[in-house]
Order: sequence, then C-alpha cells, then structure tokens
Amino acid sequence: MPGELRLPIWNPLTVSLSARYDRFKAADTTFSKPTYNLGVEYRPFESLLLRGQYGTAFKAPTLADEFQGPSGFYSSTNDYLYCHAQGGYDVGQIADCLNDPNLNQVYTQPQYFGTQAGNPGLDPITADNWSYGVVWAPSAKFSIGADFHHWNIKNEVATQSVDQLMKDDLNCTPVAQGGTGLLDPNSGVCQATFNQITRNDQGQLQTVFVTKINVAREVLNAVTLDTHYNQPLGSWGDLAFKGSWSRNLKHEQQTYAGDEVINLLDNGYYSRDPHYRANASVAWNKNAWTTTLYANYIGPTGNSIAWNDLRGFEAPGGGYVGSYTTYNASLNWDVTPDIQVSFITTNLFNKMPDMDTHSYNGFSGAPYNSDMFDVYGRAYYLEARWNFGKSK
Repeated sequence: MPGELRLPIWNPLTVSLSARYDRFKAADTTFSKPTYNLGVEYRPFESLLLRGQYGTAFKAPTLADEFQGPSGFYSSTNDYLYCHAQGGYDVGQIADCLNDPNLNQVYTQPQYFGTQAGNPGLDPITADNWSYGVVWAPSAKFSIGADFHHWNIKNEVATQSVDQLMKDDLNCTPVAQGGTGLLDPNSGVCQATFNQITRNDQGQLQTVFVTKINVAREVLNAVTLDTHYNQPLGSWGDLAFKGSWSRNLKHEQQTYAGDEVINLLDNGYYSRDPHYRANASVAWNKNAWTTTLYANYIGPTGNSIAWNDLRGFEAPGGGYVGSYTTYNASLNWDVTPDIQVSFITTNLFNKMPDMDTHSYNGFSGAPYNSDMFDVYGRAYYLEARWNFGKSK
C-alpha cells in the first residue's frame, strides 16, 4: 500500500514524502512493517541546490531462503585445522600443506557429505539510509555534485560458504586443540561453526551443513562526486561528458549479535572490495546517431595472502593488487522514433585482470580477484529495440 507526496513549501524549498506498508505471511509467520522516505531540496539561488533524504527499507526473506528442502551433495575442501594442527601451516600456506609428504592427503583435502537447506527462522531485512549533498550548476552546460551516503542494514540474508566455515573452524579452535584461537569459541560465529561441522574420532572431516543466515548488522558510509558537461558543436552535433567517483569511508559488519564488529574496509580477509571506483564517458550525438566511449576504473584490491589470512593486510606478504581500468564503446542508431539499433563492444582493449602471481597459492579459486574481475575479455553485442505504442 504505497503513497507519495511532493510539496513545494515556498519557491526555494521542496519537500517530498513517500510511504508504504508491507505485510507478508509464510507458513505460520507474518512479517509486516511500514517504511517511508523523506527528502528535502533547498535552492538558495538558481545555480546552487542543497539536498538531503532519510529513508527506511524492509524486505521479507524469499520462499527459497526459508523453505528450501534439504539437499545432499558430495565435495572436497581444504582442512585448514588439520594442516595447522599437524604441520603448523597457516591458511595462506595451504599449497605447502597439500604437498607435504609427511601429512595424510586424505585429511588435508578431505571429501565430505554436505547438506544445504533453507532457514525458516530467518528475520526480514530492515535498513535505514540517509544522505545529504550539494549540486552546483553555474550554467546550463555544466554541473557538479557531491553527496555523502549512509546505510545501516540489519538481518541481511547471506549464504554460508564451506571454505569460510573451514577457516572459522581453524580460528575458533583453541591453540591447545591445534587451532589458532584467534576467535572466541563462545562467540555466535564459532558456536554455529562447531554445530555445522562433524568430524570422526580421528579428526577427519565427515559432514558440513550450510544454510542461509541473517547478518546481524552492516554499516556503510561513502561519498560520491558527479560531474556533467555538454558542448554543442553546431552542425557537427553535440558532445556530452560525464564523470563519477565514489569512495568507501566505512564498511563494518557483525555476523552474529554479540560478535566482534568486523572492519571490512581495512581487512582483506573478509572483503576484497576496493576503497574507490570511478567512471567517465564521452558521447557524440548527431541527428539519429550517438557514439559513446565509456571508461570504468576499480581501485586496488587485496591480494591472495590478505584474502586467506585472518590478519588480512597485516599478514606477512599481505597487500594489494593494482587498480583496473576497462573501456566500452557503443554506436546507436535511431532508425525511427520507435526503433533503435545498437552495436556495443565491452572491454574494448581486451584488458585482463592483474594476475596475483606473487601470493597466489595455486590451490583455490584463480590467480586474480574473481569477485571483481573476469577473464572473458572483449565481447561484442548487437541489439535492436522496438517500442510498441510509444506516445507521440
């Protein structure tokens, strides 16, 4: 049940308000919550705009997240606890562990029976977000804007990773039992890990259970900068320049209530997201034709050592892999007002990810940040769009 209102208080000030009420029922559980968004725009003079907004959000878990039936599978995984307890190997040294002739290879990378199922006990996702910023447009051709953004998300639904469970098993197990003891064994994440991993009397991995969980809290602060410039060229058409830059200032996560708050921004073990991103484009339009060149920049990300060691960037050899820039190009033709044809090239210069050859152990994933980059290279697309019943 939504509603929306936009109200000019007086000439320089505008207030907008939207609200809705959602109610869901699944089995014997009912989720309901009102949400709203309040925005304010103030223009003290024609070329300057001050703006801000505050809003709330609500999302019920999907039926699959809650009620997916148990399904079994067989797989294998790295047993970091065995490698550490028997050979003294850290997570980042898993390749050495797997090649150690003195260790039983049946234990270092054991096969196990896994079970995956939904979680009927999931809570709905809720969030608060607010932002404020300024836009300066000294002319009709040029504008620049800057905004600060804040998100506070509670009960976000996430799928557990077997590899992460095995790493948590190592770090939750006390030193006296062969683990690192870096995490409190009484914490929520450790208690969940111990309940989901089964070993036999010899310590060999037997079963692993994975499900969907609610992340207790996640907080993100970021700043963005956007600019636009249009340049008419007379009979030669028009040029349009756009640029955008964003910087993460804070990113924290708490997996279970009562656990330590994790700094995702500065600990490469939990996140390899870059601190900043940017993009820019230039478009030339003449009559029915538009051609655009687009650049996308991703800042440095954590290397394999930082990703695999709980100490993150503070681990020996932990650091960053360089930034990454790719280019896309497109050519669009408006055949008629209702029909458009486009030819698009992505990754124009066939840019490959920077290979993490210095720290990659060769036994997991790929020698690059597969969460951020791919190795598909240049690709071509031909698209046609036909808008039916477009208003004249």
